[in-house]
Amino acid sequence: MIKKAMITGVFYWAFLSTATLGVVSIELDFPRDEDRSTYFESGIDFTQKTGNVNSTALGIDFRLDSFSGKNHYVIMADKRSRSVSQVEYDDYLMVHLRFIRQLTEHMFSELFIQNEQNPYVSLNQRQLYGLSFRHELLRRRNEFYDTTIFGATGMMLELEALSSEPDDRRYRFNNYLNARIVSDQRYEMQLITYFQPMVGLFSDYRLLAEAKLSYHLNAYLRWNLSIEYRYDHMPPVGVQQGDRLIKQSISWEY
Repeated sequence: MIKKAMITGVFYWAFLSTATLGVVSIELDFPRDEDRSTYFESGIDFTQKTGNVNSTALGIDFRLDSFSGKNHYVIMADKRSRSVSQVEYDDYLMVHLRFIRQLTEHMFSELFIQNEQNPYVSLNQRQLYGLSFRHELLRRRNEFYDTTIFGATGMMLELEALSSEPDDRRYRFNNYLNARIVSDQRYEMQLITYFQPMVGLFSDYRLLAEAKLSYHLNAYLRWNLSIEYRYDHMPPVGVQQGDRLIKQSISWEY
């Protein structure tokens, strides 16, 4: 019953929340071994997208986590080649760098840089530079599952080069909520939602979210199913407000 409720919850969250490409979760997708300081993860994925462009895509991604004392360093990269009307494009690319510092038992500071190229939304290039503070809101364990919830708030500088408009520079508040549930050390559900209003113009906001279900096949292989959705209240000219993406992937972690 608990596992069934977790799976049902993923799909309800995905379709009732607003979410996107470019959503980043910094939580490890597996329990951390205190004796290890470095983790590497790579994977291949198949995605189906609806919204601005109906397409399918194959992609590769990797992630590196390094821990040193109270510091946590993260490097992520994601590249996808989509197929539209029998034509292939090497298009979507995202690279994300983040430094996390533990300030207290439940409080963390975060510095991040992100570079993204996303033709799905007429985005030639987007660069993000941000600072945020993350707080552990809940950590609960029992014999059935482990639950953790984090909330964060901060600000970022956004530099955009669009194919449909002049280059743009904006400051946005960057707020997110991240919930993670692990059951039986094999099943995992992760939910993350971002709210990013523009400083001085709250009507220009984005809502981003992802619901992800993972199953650990063994100590190294993991199957993932995620549903992402993006809502931009004031999108560029010629771009729809919402995009939905469904992604299946196999990850190798070591």
